[in-house]
Amino acid sequence: MNQFLNDAFCKLYKKWLTKKDSASDAKYKNYRKIYNKMLRAAETVYYHKQFDNKTSTIKQLWNNFNTVYSFSKHSKKQSGISKLISNKNTLITDPKDISNYFNNYFCSIGDVAGVLLFYCIVRHVS
Repeated sequence: MNQFLNDAFCKLYKKWLTKKDSASDAKYKNYRKIYNKMLRAAETVYYHKQFDNKTSTIKQLWNNFNTVYSFSKHSKKQSGISKLISNKNTLITDPKDISNYFNNYFCSIGDVAGVLLFYCIVRHVS
């Protein structure tokens, strides 16, 4: 979308937030309605061009589809955690071991929470 439209939208929004009067409210809501219509129309035109059967090959259609829905060969990247120091101060670098460590940690939270809840109930009753 045009930067002018975005700037105008932001100015009207700020004015609407600060004044809270009916005139700025009506202006903002009317502009928002028109802006959203234009945005949806532009998005529709964009996707119609992307998926136009007359100008695209099957391969190009699938590439566009994968781009829109973020399906790619590179989307299955390794987790951002490559090293982990456990609570016993040991370094864990194997992805399976890191996964198992997190799994064990989050599985034990329920037990700890249950004990704490029981302790709070007993303490509250007595």
